[in-house]
Amino acid sequence: MTIQINARFKRSREFEISVDLDLEGNKIMALFGKSGSGKSSILRFVAGFEKFPDNFLKVKETILQDKTCFVQPEHRNIGYVFQSLNLFTHLSAEENLKFASKRSKAKPFVSESEVVKILDLKSLLKKFPSSLSGGEQQRLAIARSLLSNPNLILLDEPLSWLDTESKLRILEYLKEINQKFQVPMIFVSHSADEVLLFSDRIYEIEDGKNKPSLTPRQFRLRYFKETNATERITIDCQVCEHDPVNGLTRLNFEEESLYIEQDDLLENQTIKATIKIQDIIITRFQTEKSSVLNQFSATIHSINDPGIGAFAIIEFTKKTQFLSARVPRKSLQVLSLKEKETVFIQINNLTVQNKR
Repeated sequence: MTIQINARFKRSREFEISVDLDLEGNKIMALFGKSGSGKSSILRFVAGFEKFPDNFLKVKETILQDKTCFVQPEHRNIGYVFQSLNLFTHLSAEENLKFASKRSKAKPFVSESEVVKILDLKSLLKKFPSSLSGGEQQRLAIARSLLSNPNLILLDEPLSWLDTESKLRILEYLKEINQKFQVPMIFVSHSADEVLLFSDRIYEIEDGKNKPSLTPRQFRLRYFKETNATERITIDCQVCEHDPVNGLTRLNFEEESLYIEQDDLLENQTIKATIKIQDIIITRFQTEKSSVLNQFSATIHSINDPGIGAFAIIEFTKKTQFLSARVPRKSLQVLSLKEKETVFIQINNLTVQNKR
């Protein structure tokens, strides 16, 4: 078990934290809930900013707190990215990074040049934080955290004041860092969209207590039952090749070919393709001749029919990935859809957020 948290402590006379959280592997745990639910208090406990007796915390194989020991914050090897950024305003971006490298007690697992490349900071190095946009400042704060050689990164509402495009870019950067360097992360957010896009394991925090953990698939079904036509889902694809004659790029999605009108993607790059659930069409049979280029077979995993209203949510599996579609309830009757059946999915529109 990579992370184990057993915490019981009072934040005030009326409010108590009581949670049992764990995360297997070097993955991303989300703490989801309303403001004031106790999410940030849990992060402060993990960081060691506040000391409460008789609690337990283990990160990887190191016990940071139990009944007999308490490791001070500066010795925990934990990176912390705050909602309010803690950059040194009198230092340039490059000097901020060098400061973090010098403070690391061990050789960082990632070099400054790698961090600059991954987080696209090269053009910002000579600038001061005051001249950077919100998204640029956040990338710099994440880079500093990485150079501190952390065993764990804590992210406390790091996207709350960014625009949608900047949020998507930062989430992609963080996901790449997690996968490339195998650094576990705990991500605090009150946004269901952010949690769904970014996390591997999700805990809802309510009144200082955690509910049972959810996978992203379970979370989607719980929080998007009454979804609307603007909701989007993402799938992992690999860029295969460009077709300049037709202005298309071919993607590999679980051994199926999908096509997108975008030519700025790098071949062999792994990307997340986004689909509006209103753009998913379900058919019983594969259409040989159609204006819809993107179609593939999938298995119905579950049907969430509310029993009233215009729409139902159907969840599909395609090998290792899940997709959801918003389907008229009338269509369920016409197609006689059932769980575990194989159907064909057509996608009218596919988009990719290319961070480079």
